[in-house]
Amino acid sequence: MPYCSHCGVEVDPKARSCPLCLAPIQALPRDPEAMPEYAQVDYKEARVRLPVEYRRRFAVYLLSLVFFTPLLVVLVIDFVQSGTLDWSRYVAAALLTGWAYSVIPLLVRRRVVAIVLSYVAVSAGFLWVLDHLHGPPWWFYSVGLPILAVLAVVCCAVVVAALKVKRKGANIAAFVLLGIAVFCIGVDIVIAANIRGAAALTIGWSAIVAVALLPPAGFLLYLQYGIARRIDFRRRFHV
Repeated sequence: MPYCSHCGVEVDPKARSCPLCLAPIQALPRDPEAMPEYAQVDYKEARVRLPVEYRRRFAVYLLSLVFFTPLLVVLVIDFVQSGTLDWSRYVAAALLTGWAYSVIPLLVRRRVVAIVLSYVAVSAGFLWVLDHLHGPPWWFYSVGLPILAVLAVVCCAVVVAALKVKRKGANIAAFVLLGIAVFCIGVDIVIAANIRGAAALTIGWSAIVAVALLPPAGFLLYLQYGIARRIDFRRRFHV
């Protein structure tokens, strides 16, 4: 119900004047489009989006705080208890590796191959530190580094193949399965070379893994390049 602007008494919506003070009642338009321009004000606050570079930098600072705070605490506790840095070196290596894994996608954007190589380099550094913490290195150069090299080659090959194909679907899963099979064969060869020597390079358990992964990988490739060309699965399953 409207009210008189002069005396404040409640009046009938259809009344043109106040029944008490006889002041005229101003009729307001009901159509919002017919309202005066000053009344059509949008009071919704505009959502402010920070620049991408600022948000990425803030994420790096936040992750650094999350990882370096426990790192500092662990180092101080170990030094206070034993007077030197003993067990805290392993924790520090793990925390620094985790920090590097977290910030690499923020620092290396939209370059998948560079991200994969950065992860491999960080992993190599972590294994190298672990090997040196026990004394003279004995397993990093003969086992750890060759396995990481195989992993880097396989991951880069899978990523490049996934980026090069035009139609992406089941073929990506097939590439991953093939990459796992090749990686297992490489690991088997590296381990066999260190145990039995380079003269007896044979594969054992990796052959079973490869035989188990090749059929589903072949089926996925056939599903993508054979059946998917003739049948639209999205329309068939209403996706």
